[in-house]
Amino acid sequence: MKATGLVFNEKPSIGIEPTRLYDRSRFGNHGTHTDVTTVQRPSGLWVRSFNGSSSKIVIPDAPSLSFGNGVTDSPFSILSWVNMTDADGFAVAAKMDGTSREYVFSTTGSETLYAAIYDLNNANFHSIVSDDAITAYEGRDILVTLTYDSSGLNTGLELYLNGVLLSVTRGTTGTYVAMHDTAADLWIGAAKYPTPGYANGRIALPKIYNYALSAGQVKKIFEAERHFFGV
Repeated sequence: MKATGLVFNEKPSIGIEPTRLYDRSRFGNHGTHTDVTTVQRPSGLWVRSFNGSSSKIVIPDAPSLSFGNGVTDSPFSILSWVNMTDADGFAVAAKMDGTSREYVFSTTGSETLYAAIYDLNNANFHSIVSDDAITAYEGRDILVTLTYDSSGLNTGLELYLNGVLLSVTRGTTGTYVAMHDTAADLWIGAAKYPTPGYANGRIALPKIYNYALSAGQVKKIFEAERHFFGV
């Protein structure tokens, strides 16, 4: 695993919740959070709780968090442990604003896992959605993962749950060219488009890599962290 591949790596909370969220990656992509509280797991790990209506973590726009320039794509991966009180519209991470979009990782209103990447024209995008709903995982700690290998085709997107590759449906809307580098901030636990959506539940140990993790690497991360959650 590339030691320099992390562009965001949450520093675990020690239980005294400041307004800042500190990034342990070499890029220093620190965030600020609103209406986020902490809950301590039996393992001792403190995780962040989101209220489903206003909670969010905002990380300022930075080159290290963008994975395209409108001409070519770059690979990336997003991982996070989540515990969804409600799996309807649970936002994991999104880089977008009211007018431009770059990428989003969330669940849908049908409670399926979803991701999309957008090019310069917001009407053109690749998307991927899990074939099965994850309703059965509400109230349970799970590791969700999105990877993109920058192939320029929607076949490059993959979704994992607890280290297992999911069966998915892929789609392309319009004529996708390459991911757009927006000036939007990165939100954890919330998404701005099409209407503000918020995570209802808990998010822990979010990570973003600037390369596509392999299936073996995703599984290795799951195995290394599952003891924190009793999984």
